[in-house]
Amino acid sequence: MQLTPQKSIQQIRDLRDVKRYNDALEYASSALRRFPNDGDVILAVAALFEETRQYPLALNLLRKVTDALSRNKRPVPAKIMMKLAGLALVCKHYDQALEIFEKLASLNIDDSEVLEGLAEVALHEGDLEKAENLIAQLQLQNPKNGNARLLLARLLVLKNEHDRAMVAVFKNIDTGQPHLESIDFWLATMRTLHRDEEAGNALKKLARRYPTILEFAYGAGAIAHRAGEYQVARTFLTQALSISPENNRILFELSVLERLAGNISASMGYAERALSGSAENPPALRTHAAEHKFEYGDEPFRRLMRAAVKLTSFNQDDQINLHYALGKAFEDVGDLDTAFRHFEVGGIKRQKDSPYKRNEVESVRSMLCSYITKENLEKTNDVGSQDETPIFILGMPRSGTSLLEQILASHRDVYGAGELKYISRVLENIVIANNAVHIGEKSPIFSRDDLAPWAQRGDKYVEYLRSLGGPDVKRIVDKMPGNYNYVGMINAILPKARIIHSQRHPLDTCVSSYRILFTEGQLWSYDLSDLAHTYRKYWDLMEFWRSQFPGRLFEVYYEQNVADVEGQARSLIEHIGLDWDDGCLDFHKTDRVVKTASASQVRKPIYTSSTNRWRKYENQIGQLMEELSDIVKIYEDRLAERMERGAFTD
Repeated sequence: MQLTPQKSIQQIRDLRDVKRYNDALEYASSALRRFPNDGDVILAVAALFEETRQYPLALNLLRKVTDALSRNKRPVPAKIMMKLAGLALVCKHYDQALEIFEKLASLNIDDSEVLEGLAEVALHEGDLEKAENLIAQLQLQNPKNGNARLLLARLLVLKNEHDRAMVAVFKNIDTGQPHLESIDFWLATMRTLHRDEEAGNALKKLARRYPTILEFAYGAGAIAHRAGEYQVARTFLTQALSISPENNRILFELSVLERLAGNISASMGYAERALSGSAENPPALRTHAAEHKFEYGDEPFRRLMRAAVKLTSFNQDDQINLHYALGKAFEDVGDLDTAFRHFEVGGIKRQKDSPYKRNEVESVRSMLCSYITKENLEKTNDVGSQDETPIFILGMPRSGTSLLEQILASHRDVYGAGELKYISRVLENIVIANNAVHIGEKSPIFSRDDLAPWAQRGDKYVEYLRSLGGPDVKRIVDKMPGNYNYVGMINAILPKARIIHSQRHPLDTCVSSYRILFTEGQLWSYDLSDLAHTYRKYWDLMEFWRSQFPGRLFEVYYEQNVADVEGQARSLIEHIGLDWDDGCLDFHKTDRVVKTASASQVRKPIYTSSTNRWRKYENQIGQLMEELSDIVKIYEDRLAERMERGAFTD
């Protein structure tokens, strides 16, 4: 049977209809090679590219059509011009979009899309008055125009009228047929405004009111997941999955949730389902890779290699996920050069859009060392809360903080709250020696004018902890590693809180961080030079805190913990002022959520193989070894001295 352009178009559409997008894209490429100048084939392929969000490819194809028509002195149909202008907007080619929309307007085409396009360009150019006039025309034409409401909300945000903006756009959402772009905009803006809790509550209500609308159930579940409300998240994500049973995004979210909750088998099951629907699903591949021990030739390894062949066809985020999955796979099979190269390239791509800003970090730490000194705290003549509830576990990420929390949280009187982002909100604007200290927190609990005393700040923090752990437990753990920046201020507002400093060999800590794609933050971890720089700044800051507040830190060495789990655990429990609980030695059996890259490790017994892992990458990390050589020697000497003494405290 002879293949014709129309048969090719129909085949592309048939594959699209059943959502076999990878097959459709492969077939579309073949059709373009066979019929490179057929306008209808090009339009069909462009539509497929647009549906699969490959907008630059769609734009280039439509340009090819319009160029061909222009060469043949044939008019370009208005619908093609409109599509081309819309794609130019999506690709942020605003000059081209404006030119096309103005031409369409000059042709007196009475189409709301023209006004919407012109308003979009005006917003981009910052011409708010022009945008407002165009939006008014749209709303006059149709008061229920969802696109016009969204444009109005965006305009109001630019005018810093956030409350009005959220009210306007929510009219597009609170309906049985929600405007999907408005949901994305509303959620992103609410997060920027630090109103996630409000957004989550609204979505929960909408998901109950409209139980068949996927976006409400998924959104409610995703926000609850991010907030650590795992049972709530599971309920709404399961509801979303019942609406869209093979939705890879939902399956992936559930896979991550169950991994953090310790249900590794369930997590792998969801990841496998996601991969069965689309074997080239980089986030699911990475999640699956984290728990699978690869061998050359096994099906997961072959599946990963098949995806790797098409690496450049994925978007940037998917490429990053795939690099880290490949790094883990090649590490498992012993090809360390290839593994390290994937971690390196993945890190470069991760930092491309979000580079690590050394200067900003250095300025904050320099300020802390200037203000937060023993002398300045004594001059202030203020006294912190006397509550003994809080336990802070801090240090560099991947230094053993999760393990320490898991041991403590296995005690009947201790609640492990995970990595909390609250203490910085309590500490922002604290007054030390007549200086209000600003650490960059965007949603502080106390304003500069409050002049909140230290005890009030400490009590506010304890109140928050109690809301998480309940009134009956005696100790509650906050294991945010980055709290090492605030040791002096924590000491001020909570002088009776226990501060546990988790340490691990500098090279083990750094290499472990380098191999991880963190969920958020830790931008320093994706480049060896930034990693060495950050570790040195951390090291120097901890030395500063020791000098200013001697004896305030309870120092824990990961290697010593591994060598004598019971001895270290007993020392920890004694330090926090509680009676011994044998459950602390069965920490790997404790059922609790662990929201870190160590989610599965803390549910396994400790093995000595978890130390000195950096040595297998010795040939790849010469730069790191050189830059941290002096620190490595000091650490190894201190550890050796403690191990020789058999001591758990200095």
